[in-house]
Amino acid sequence: MVHELGATAKLFNLMSHEERVIVRNSTMAFALLSGHPEVRKFLRQNPQIIDKIISFLSPDYDALTNEYAALWLKNMSEDYSTKTVLASNQDALINLINMLSVHDPDAVYNSVGTLDKLVADYQPRQVIRELKGIEPILNLIKSEFPQIQETVFSALAKITQNGKKKIL
Repeated sequence: MVHELGATAKLFNLMSHEERVIVRNSTMAFALLSGHPEVRKFLRQNPQIIDKIISFLSPDYDALTNEYAALWLKNMSEDYSTKTVLASNQDALINLINMLSVHDPDAVYNSVGTLDKLVADYQPRQVIRELKGIEPILNLIKSEFPQIQETVFSALAKITQNGKKKIL
């Protein structure tokens, strides 16, 4: 596997390159690699990586960089430890919410997918409410893409749950 050959660390260095095409391509490769559990385990060991990826969720970068940065975050939020780091990072949540209004459906899908995974826990639900993130999520119900709609409904179902459920 590419990760075992040391490519993951080298890709991270390329993400800081001054050439935007190199940044985009390394982000794409990074996002695809993050689908593998061993790679995610390696990536969790370096908190700088999360901050770097979050910074790519910006209009300063092209649509593909945004899309694959969101995919990376969605893959990384499979693991509880990364999910808690993302959920406690207000910049990450703000950037993800802002990505919901871009024109690239893949970036929107990956962003709402990340939010859907984060709102499985109570704390991010509260923060998303405070950041007024429910309305942008709700607006995606009108999307022409069924995958986005399904993910939106899943996220909304979780966001509207009361975190103080009592078992009698």
